[in-house]
Amino acid sequence: MPATVFLDVDGVISDIDQLSADFNSLIGDVLTPVLGGKPENWGDANHVVYPRVMAYLRQGRLLADPVARFDQESCHLIQGMCQRLGIPAPDGATAAELGRRFNLHVRRNGEAGYEHAKPAIETLAASHDVHLATGNVSWNAVAVLEQIGVAGSIGIPAGTDLVGVGKEQPAFYELLFALAGVPASEAVVVDDVPQQLVHAASLGADTVLVSKQRERPEGLSERTLVVESIEELPEAVSRIEAWVGVG
Repeated sequence: MPATVFLDVDGVISDIDQLSADFNSLIGDVLTPVLGGKPENWGDANHVVYPRVMAYLRQGRLLADPVARFDQESCHLIQGMCQRLGIPAPDGATAAELGRRFNLHVRRNGEAGYEHAKPAIETLAASHDVHLATGNVSWNAVAVLEQIGVAGSIGIPAGTDLVGVGKEQPAFYELLFALAGVPASEAVVVDDVPQQLVHAASLGADTVLVSKQRERPEGLSERTLVVESIEELPEAVSRIEAWVGVG
């Protein structure tokens, strides 16, 4: 049977740099009507505050529960932006709700989806089961799929909330494969972060690294294919299936 393909989102389906620009240009659409200020000022504040917030939280402060972690990041970000702009910060529940709203707004209305993502995913989905394997929450990932028009081509939009642990945890892929009902030996995992592929390969999955440099970092198996973009993915999956005698 054909391999089952698991796709990362940011860095594989969408451009991380463009996503950052989308946040800066669109976040104020949601926050200005509720909290005041000017839309462009929220973008400027996000550009400065977001890296600081994430650096702070990654010093052992991130919550273990994926949904609670997402709301935690939103609350810290909104509070930090409000402090920078001299605007009264909302309470935690309001900040969490606003965080979900602006994340969906940016991903639905931005331009981060790679040009070749739609045809590549549709080609794969015509003959394979295709799921997500993202470090984001599932509703954000679905918003990206909707923006590029491929939501119907994806099976499980497996974000951290559905898997149950953060993607940095080694158990992520074991839980992911169990969620999809797929043995690791029949999985092809696609990511732009080498360490994620090390975790997946340790369970027996085949792996594809998306890298604009087309370099295979140390620690990755020689069986890991390296492609420059998602455009090359259907061919890469076919090559893997030829190696293992499936398809």
